[in-house]
Amino acid sequence: MAIDDFTRERNSVHRMLTLLSSSLQSVVLKLEQLSKNEVFTPQYLDGLRKRSREIEAELKAMYNF
Repeated sequence: MAIDDFTRERNSVHRMLTLLSSSLQSVVLKLEQLSKNEVFTPQYLDGLRKRSREIEAELKAMYNF
């Protein structure tokens, strides 16, 4: 029973991390769209894109996505 609970929790965490990774990819795409509208400075958007990619890379490295 405990093994089944562990497996379910592990699968749930994996799904959430996959969703988070996908969301970060979406954030980067949205930031690229915003850069075309010149709402934010290019430096600010580059910083946000960089941080989003860093977080995504950390997740992939930690959880072998």
